[in-house]
Amino acid sequence: MTEHIHSQRILRNTLYGLSTWIFPLFLGLIVTRVVVRSLGNVDYGIYALVLGFIAYSFNFSIGRAITKYLASYRAAGDTERIGTVISATAFLTVTVAAIGIVVIMSLSEWMVRDVFGIDPGEQLKTITAFRISAGTIFVLMLTQIPSAILHGLHRFDIFSRIQNANSIIMMLGNLWLAYNGYGLVALLYWNLAAAVVTCTYAFVSARRVFPEMRFTFRFDREVVGLVIKYSAGVVGYQLVANAFFLFERSWIIAKLGAEALTFYVIPMTIGIYLHGFVSSLSLVLFPLASQFENDRERLIRLYRTATKSLLFIVVIIASSLIAEGKLFLTLWMGPEFGERSYILLVLLTIAFGMAALNIVSFQTAEGLGHPGFNFRNASIGVVLALPVILGLTDDFGSAAVAVGRMLVFLVPFLAILNLERRFLGGIQSSFWLGNLLRFGAAAIAAVLVERVVISSLGMNWITFLLATFTGCVVYVAALWSLGAASADDRVLVRRLIQREA
Repeated sequence: MTEHIHSQRILRNTLYGLSTWIFPLFLGLIVTRVVVRSLGNVDYGIYALVLGFIAYSFNFSIGRAITKYLASYRAAGDTERIGTVISATAFLTVTVAAIGIVVIMSLSEWMVRDVFGIDPGEQLKTITAFRISAGTIFVLMLTQIPSAILHGLHRFDIFSRIQNANSIIMMLGNLWLAYNGYGLVALLYWNLAAAVVTCTYAFVSARRVFPEMRFTFRFDREVVGLVIKYSAGVVGYQLVANAFFLFERSWIIAKLGAEALTFYVIPMTIGIYLHGFVSSLSLVLFPLASQFENDRERLIRLYRTATKSLLFIVVIIASSLIAEGKLFLTLWMGPEFGERSYILLVLLTIAFGMAALNIVSFQTAEGLGHPGFNFRNASIGVVLALPVILGLTDDFGSAAVAVGRMLVFLVPFLAILNLERRFLGGIQSSFWLGNLLRFGAAAIAAVLVERVVISSLGMNWITFLLATFTGCVVYVAALWSLGAASADDRVLVRRLIQREA
């Protein structure tokens, strides 16, 4: 009975996490099209650069230490230390966020002029945009504190409401501003305002479900050392990943221009949506891995089930994007994007597909208290990618940067086997071999059907939807006939169908 209730809670929390992706996806597809056409390719390239800076500069996930130790201490019944961990993590978060504001404000002119090489006529508004981003980053880091508490408590229902509210407020505001001709500075001010509203809502919600949430400066050195040690690995891999992300965009805009960045960012946005979709489904893994740290049997069962679920989702989405990507870009953004961005979409889909499949390994390493494992993998990937980008951009343009992005994600993907050997008692070789063969065969069948549909019908949304639908049907049917669904999987499907009936 306990396992059944626990499984229901995992499924429910996974669905809550899924909702934080669905709303942004559909809104984002509409808003992106309107914003690009309103701002133009050059200004949208600058806008994308600043948004990337907001997401990938000082916006470190220090708050994850709260989730880790809140889940661990509650599972062990050691509730007295939770408050001090929250206070110590909050203090560290605010300190880093404050440093970030000072650094960004001080260096914004230098970054715009000398690092990113923005054209003189665009520099003033770009400097203003970066200074607005400093405030947004500060607010987003504060929001990590209540969000981490909600994750540690498994209150993904509340977290999903907060994220969905943020997406609706921000994107509808962006849509209205873009439709009425406001520029990128107005859009960024609105993003800051939405972040403030979300942060307030998150703190109120966390305090309501966790009245013990209090902040004090009275925390001992042991707790501070614990938080810093854990956060060092988290901040380490984020520093590496964020530095590469910023380099990636600044390199394109400096070498190829803001317009080239737009044609790169649009397909990359789709890859980020794929990664975000999988991340939303796997939010529950991090606190659960912390809880199962001393129960290897349950941890392995969770790991294999989660990995198989992600394979099911990632393989069909990635293969369909590769098969139908040119048609989708043409219908969504116009023929120019279909021609110039399709090859980038293929490369970035492979890259972010590997990143998505690595999420289970990533969350497991963090949940077990080894974020340094992720730091090492990210560092090796970036070291391998930089020579490729620097040496091949002149000849291959943005495609060289996309290949570099693939190398960054390839290393953590291959390191999955290393994680299994170190922390799960051995490489899950039979599990991987069997599932990769089944999912690979199903993906090939789906792609063939999708290509036949596209080549037989006209370039329109009906063709795209029909190809996607038939591809998914063939994919599921192939997996079912190949025995990809175990007896437990079949029982779960029947229960879900009966519950919906």
